[in-house]
Amino acid sequence: MPLFEILENAPIKWTGFFTKGSFWEDLKNFFIDQWNEILMFLNDYGINLLISVIIILLLLFVTAIIARFSRWMIKKFGKKKDWADEVINSTAFISRILVVIIGFSLIAAFGGLPAELGITLSTILGAAIGFASTKTVGNLMSGFTVLITRPFSLGDYIQIGDVEGIVAEMTPNYTKLITRKNTTVLISNQEIASTKVTRFGTEERCKTYTIYPEFNHDLTTAELARAFKKVIKKYMPEQVSEITYELYEVTRLGRKYKVSFEFDFLDDYFTIPSEFLADLMNERDKIHARKKKRK
Repeated sequence: MPLFEILENAPIKWTGFFTKGSFWEDLKNFFIDQWNEILMFLNDYGINLLISVIIILLLLFVTAIIARFSRWMIKKFGKKKDWADEVINSTAFISRILVVIIGFSLIAAFGGLPAELGITLSTILGAAIGFASTKTVGNLMSGFTVLITRPFSLGDYIQIGDVEGIVAEMTPNYTKLITRKNTTVLISNQEIASTKVTRFGTEERCKTYTIYPEFNHDLTTAELARAFKKVIKKYMPEQVSEITYELYEVTRLGRKYKVSFEFDFLDDYFTIPSEFLADLMNERDKIHARKKKRK
């Protein structure tokens, strides 16, 4: 059954448009009218439309060129300043995002949208990204601060909070430490930026470390001095470049000493301080035992 007969039999009566023999004629006239409207529009606004399209394409091209150029400049500058690869790549990515947002605002303005609307959309987009990644962005910013200012370097022995170890890797997100127990600890750069960092080694031949052994008042200062000298003689100069000690604090419970080591090799951080402390306590026990025998 023809379509117009079905529509004529429908509950809603179609009049005028769907009349027998006129459907295809009306459809043809509809498209002809639309085409004429397009031609009239192009006749009146064609040049302006062409200029707008060219400007938009030109802005897209310029945005792409600037994004690539900014990436190249950041990589060149980062390598010159000896930045880590992660810092260079992350900074280049952020610069490309900024260039794209600015380019989008300009394209929106030349495309017919009000400049205020383009800026508003860009602001909303930036705010949405910012709120969605506040912690990540904060950590990245802290990472850039750590990597650019370089409070420590790869291979240094440092203490961050309660964690000590050798710096094995530095990225914009975290710093990797290898501890004495040969375990890997990842510490976020945001935590590093807000935590006290102690750097024990500063020069290639000057890697220092400090311990603070405590003793009660059972032994005299002279007896402890003999114990220190005997143990230090065991380690210097074969294993340790320099060991110095001094009385650091005296309380009613005992005395605290400050013992500083100067190493030639980073691996010594993991073994010598604990071995020295064990030998020192063993020597203290021997002196204490001899005093008891005399009594």
